[in-house]
Amino acid sequence: MLYIIISLLGCLFGFILARYTKEELRKGVFYFRLLEILIILILILVILLSSDFNLLLFIMGILIGLMLRFEYLYFGFVLVFPFSNDVLFLLSALIFIYGLPYGSLIYYNKKIKYLIWSVILFFIPFVNYFFDYNLISFATGGLFVFFIAKIRSLLL
Repeated sequence: MLYIIISLLGCLFGFILARYTKEELRKGVFYFRLLEILIILILILVILLSSDFNLLLFIMGILIGLMLRFEYLYFGFVLVFPFSNDVLFLLSALIFIYGLPYGSLIYYNKKIKYLIWSVILFFIPFVNYFFDYNLISFATGGLFVFFIAKIRSLLL
């Protein structure tokens, strides 16, 4: 449970940090986006190396990821999967670090409602905890969509 709270605090700390460092925010937008891309790539690689892969769920995750554009929904699915404590700690730390630039960019773009929806949708996958479905490939597919979308937005 502590991992869940720690990983969610990243976006809130990023939002607060951006609020107090407005002058540096404009210069750092490129680097924030680059950091988001790198962390999503690392998350996808760690998930693929430490879990079973299901192609059908991956494709479903891609399709749903094209419609539901909230990263924290898929992060919730990642944290529900029963990884070992070491992998879970690594994933939580990566999600926390991802949240710092994510929250800063939300503040910069003035999308506070987006932050609220991200926090709400982050807790929806925890219903899966009671049903014990293996949806990690689904979450990986959704994160893959964000990886491609963020690369595309960085290059344009």
